[in-house]
Amino acid sequence: MLAFLAMGYSAMAQMPIQQARSQNTGSTVTISGRVTNGNELGTIRYVEDATGGLPAYPGSGSIQGFASQVDRGDSITVTGVLYDYNGLLELSPVTGFTVHSKGNVLPNPPSRTLSEIQESLEGTIARFESVTFQAGGDFKGNTNYTVKDSNGGIAEVYIRNGQDIVGTPIPTAPVDLVGIISAYFGFQILPRDLADLIPASELYFTKEIRQTDLDAGSIQLTWTTNLPASGRVIVQDPFGGIMEDTVMTSLLTHTYVVDQLTPATFYRIQVIAERPGSQISSQQRWMSSASQLPGSMAVYFNLPVDQTFAMGVDPITTSGDDVLDALIELIQNATESIDLAVYNINEEVIVNALNIAYNKGIQVRYVAAEATSNSVLEPPPPFPIIYGNDWALMHNKFVIIDANIPEQAAVFAGSMNFTTSQIYSYPNNMVLIRDYALAKNYTREFEEMWGAQGPFPEPDYARFGSDKLDNTPHLFKVDGALVESYFSPSDFTNREILEELESAESSIRFALLTFTKDDLAEAMIQKVQSGLEVRGIIENINDNGSEYIKILNAGVNVVDHVPSAILHHKYAILDDETVITGSHNWSNAADQQNDENTLIIHDPSIANQYRQEFEARWGELPVPVQEPVGKFSNWSGIVRDGSLFLIGSAQDNTKMTVTLMDMFGRTVIVQDQEVQSGIHTYIMSIPSLPSGHYAIRLQTRDGKGYQFLLPVAR
Repeated sequence: MLAFLAMGYSAMAQMPIQQARSQNTGSTVTISGRVTNGNELGTIRYVEDATGGLPAYPGSGSIQGFASQVDRGDSITVTGVLYDYNGLLELSPVTGFTVHSKGNVLPNPPSRTLSEIQESLEGTIARFESVTFQAGGDFKGNTNYTVKDSNGGIAEVYIRNGQDIVGTPIPTAPVDLVGIISAYFGFQILPRDLADLIPASELYFTKEIRQTDLDAGSIQLTWTTNLPASGRVIVQDPFGGIMEDTVMTSLLTHTYVVDQLTPATFYRIQVIAERPGSQISSQQRWMSSASQLPGSMAVYFNLPVDQTFAMGVDPITTSGDDVLDALIELIQNATESIDLAVYNINEEVIVNALNIAYNKGIQVRYVAAEATSNSVLEPPPPFPIIYGNDWALMHNKFVIIDANIPEQAAVFAGSMNFTTSQIYSYPNNMVLIRDYALAKNYTREFEEMWGAQGPFPEPDYARFGSDKLDNTPHLFKVDGALVESYFSPSDFTNREILEELESAESSIRFALLTFTKDDLAEAMIQKVQSGLEVRGIIENINDNGSEYIKILNAGVNVVDHVPSAILHHKYAILDDETVITGSHNWSNAADQQNDENTLIIHDPSIANQYRQEFEARWGELPVPVQEPVGKFSNWSGIVRDGSLFLIGSAQDNTKMTVTLMDMFGRTVIVQDQEVQSGIHTYIMSIPSLPSGHYAIRLQTRDGKGYQFLLPVAR
């Protein structure tokens, strides 16, 4: 009876949306309509009928399950309280709802102009034809963009974090924009996904221009259009000069070389694609020519590595003392400038070395984080410091030495903060890259945070976090190897990491402090399902949103880092050819809010040095081991020339079963072995094994046994 009365009240109180919008705020109203969005805009749902639109937001006091049960295309009835949220009229709290049907096809949005946006259209979906975005670069999350239409109308478009639009290029050609008319201290349009940005021209870029190679006098780039097109390449040099060349061949994908360039110089490059009746412009992208000198790269770890996996080149050091000494030596040998952007520091010896350099007349500039102690920077040292990113983290860890001297320019970057525990105890990595162009690149990023090009910061012009611009080149060549450089959050680093994971062909190995990015996890799962070796170590497996359990359950061979020293790495090794490293944790905060730097190094020698580090950390992890019992104990093994040599002792004669397993838990070989009393060596023929760690399990007939880890290197 009560249910019947409640249903009857709801039906009686139900009214058209436009009528509901005319009620006083604080009134409880019931409306019915079609839902025009899903989770891409968060938990809010916009409901529309023939008269208008009204969003429902399940805020405090709302009935449970609204956002999880209501999707785009659903036909619903919803009851709630009218509330004005910063100019947006909505139902909140939601006190009741019924889903009548799901997955209905939404009608085509009506065409409107930007100047037609008004209160009566708030909450409705519309199509705005031939609008042009007024910004370049790539879309950021939680950001407003201005658009104009052909009638001169202007409006704001809001892109929310988590939408598939984030990280994609902002269209340079006009688009038809589909979006929900909303408000936040003024009207704004909310596109839901990439499908709401519809090219208005028959010609558009399917792949924006991207640099693919370089040398000291040239830059190679590529681009792809949906239809065959010729084009013009426009190159702007640092002094404002413009070079232009015409690409006459009509193709879908073009590869083009800009030559006669100056070494280690940054150019702004744009492509105009053309076909009869159509012309579109690409983004303007910063690209660099290579340095005149070949440069060099050296890897530093603060803990021992597993050299059984070495392929000819070892890290420069595997000692925290040596890493600190190397940093001090860099500072002492600087002749002109030292720039540091470091999240945290408590090592007084570093500040003392900087003080000495500063007193010698060397320019010292320091970017520090607002969010941490930096204990040895108080009282303030004589050299200037700017503290930044008070809403997130200035999380960089890099040093630039003599950036304006081609023969001496260097970048020292990685995962290590300049604190005692980070240098001596927590597993960390740093790489020293001597390259003039890359040092100039890091300097441009540094000076964006510094707010000036001179010796003293200008806080009024300093940019941190989401205020920064994608204003640096991304591809360099060092000692013949391609090196990519990205800075967060302006450069959409997560997109680049994802691209590397998706391109892996044989193996992915990773060591991460934290891992909370869904798309990176999905990429790993897909690679495991296609047969790749994917192994990893995660420190913070219980972080909010951690991917640990998800990828573990999906078959990724991932383990918790249980030793007490915090694994502070942020690196991955792909196909034993490429390394991703830097300060960037695999998290939303690193990608969208923090100041971070990332290097992607395409060099098998560097990759092998990181492989040595990875296998050492992997080898420290506990494997399921049963205590040595009764018949045998203290066994070890080694693989050489197609044979497994087992060495151990037994109390008396017995028979044991030897099982060799890979790190996926798959059995490689099983053999029975007669064991003699005392210490003996036993030799078994085995198939050729790829490099990696294997488990040896020894078992007696009663099922008791002993297990240990066996490294194999080829």
